[in-house]
Amino acid sequence: MNQKIRKLMYHSEEVLMNNNFSLDKVSKLKKHWKQFKVYCEENDILSFTNQTIYSFLLEKYNINFNEQNTLSKEENKIVESMKALINIDDFVMNYLSSIKVNRGIILSNYYSGLLDNYLSYCKDVLNNKETTIKDKQVLIKNFFYYLENKNVTNIENMDKDVINKYLEDNTEPLSRRISICWSLRCLFNYLFTEELVQINYEYLIPVVNRNTKSSLPTVFEKEDVEKILDYLKYDTTSTASRRHYAMILIAARLGLRGIDIKHLKWSDINWNEKTIYIIQEKTNKPVKLPLTNDIGDAIIDYIKYERPFKIKKENDYIFIRHIFPYIKLSDSFSFNHIIKRVANKTGIDLSKYEKKGIHSFRRTLATSLLNDNIPITTISSTLGHCNIDSTKQYLRTNEKNLIKCFCEVDDEF
Repeated sequence: MNQKIRKLMYHSEEVLMNNNFSLDKVSKLKKHWKQFKVYCEENDILSFTNQTIYSFLLEKYNINFNEQNTLSKEENKIVESMKALINIDDFVMNYLSSIKVNRGIILSNYYSGLLDNYLSYCKDVLNNKETTIKDKQVLIKNFFYYLENKNVTNIENMDKDVINKYLEDNTEPLSRRISICWSLRCLFNYLFTEELVQINYEYLIPVVNRNTKSSLPTVFEKEDVEKILDYLKYDTTSTASRRHYAMILIAARLGLRGIDIKHLKWSDINWNEKTIYIIQEKTNKPVKLPLTNDIGDAIIDYIKYERPFKIKKENDYIFIRHIFPYIKLSDSFSFNHIIKRVANKTGIDLSKYEKKGIHSFRRTLATSLLNDNIPITTISSTLGHCNIDSTKQYLRTNEKNLIKCFCEVDDEF
């Protein structure tokens, strides 16, 4: 079996390299292939079938291969990597055709310049993250290309008819349509603000809602949160258990976003005042939170017994990779596999939760604070939200207490 899997992996890798896939893309695919090989060895699987891969995904990651429309972005990446093993030729053809859609677009000098100016505005004025700017670039490039094909050679000549037609012709999946509408709202606001058009066409863009299944945010049960933390605290089966415990403890106790936890630096912690002060990646807004004893102990324990390098520098990241090169965790580092592994070990039924990622700890904390009758203004400050409306979206699971909190806020004015 080992030899068969190795041959399959070597062949698949060879096909990818022959089609000019980047080394980074190939290494990400191989990471899941290697885990699949280990799975086959551990289970004495002697024949390779599609069902073998389906069982691997279900047992290793709690992923149902046939329910991709309900999976997270990271889970879909795992499924895609296994699809490559099932049929590498189909995978390459589908992948290359998907990226050529945008790469093959060549805009006129006018629209190319307009796009560059808009992206510079997003970076310099709106302080958008690099990933956000890349998303906007792809989506707006498609829209400008559509305008050119409709003989709209100047943005001043754009009207509601061509915009409505663009929206009607769009047959993308729901998540993609949501992104398209978001990008167009941002663009139209920019065009109107810069007086490049006389009408702000944002009003034409519909609000695309997700299905009702996603209407309520996922909140973990308190008992499940404590089970996850207790297991990680005493786990000896993983070489990164102390790192995982400290990171998920921060998410559960303070509600920090996953990206902010991964990018936590020594300079963000004031050990004397027992506080954590960061500039949030998503909003670029500051937030100051307490460094509780258990979080402080977890970080120290990680540094003393598990972190590859004990010496700390002011701008060093606290949580780093445990294999060479020993650098900060990548933005694509996912907590999902940690949560699923612990759930399998502790008997937690994750199927009762629609979403199972690190962000659910943030929602859980918000709901817990609401149940403890903490004022919504305090909850909003704890989560680092710019306004209370953002906080309200996290608290819809308890409308009774939410209404009470808003009544208390109204009484203060």
